[in-house]
Amino acid sequence: MMTTTILAFDTATHACSAALYHRDHVFSRFEIAPREHSKLLLPMIKSILSEATITLADVQVIAFGCGPGSFMGARLATGMAQGLALGLHLPVISVSTLHLLAQTAYEETPSNVRQVVAGWDARMDGIYWGVYLADQQGIMQPIHDDTLSSPEAIDINVVREIPCALVGNAWSVYQARFSSDFFQTCCQKTDLYPDAKAMLAIADAKFSSHEMISPEKIGPRYLRHRVTHHSN
Repeated sequence: MMTTTILAFDTATHACSAALYHRDHVFSRFEIAPREHSKLLLPMIKSILSEATITLADVQVIAFGCGPGSFMGARLATGMAQGLALGLHLPVISVSTLHLLAQTAYEETPSNVRQVVAGWDARMDGIYWGVYLADQQGIMQPIHDDTLSSPEAIDINVVREIPCALVGNAWSVYQARFSSDFFQTCCQKTDLYPDAKAMLAIADAKFSSHEMISPEKIGPRYLRHRVTHHSN
């Protein structure tokens, strides 16, 4: 059972979301609003704090989606987390946006598929992707590091052994670039956006295992310098 008051938010995709866990209750806001995140995020945070009838001073830890995703979005969430945490002297938990996407899929899809390949369109002919597997507590854990590669370079062998779901927009955007074998390996394909309320479970697990960092050391995750291309 979660006992920590956690504030979480993510702005690395077209979705802007914020969530709060406090005394067995979850408060959340979610909106698809491209290029509006900078206007929405702080009001969302204030709104959920007001709904929970607490203030920022009651928050014990801040979690944020560090990317990969939109450069500006990842920077916005990083800056917000850093500013709030420094002002409140709070620890920070950095969560991959692909990790959040996988956890969102696990919590929102009826079948609760335990393995997820989370993929997001990185533009410029690339996909941000990572493979996650649910542990016994229902928390997604990375089993293949987040990577930026061309569609053709994604190794089908990483998903052969366990039934999995493809989640995120990348699989639709680049569908024509994958072989039919790739989609036959996976039992479902779902377009989802990462939702900060799913970050609460990840953050609570990381808090319990002391995986916090000081706000001075946080930064966005871009992956742009590690592009993998297909070679024949």
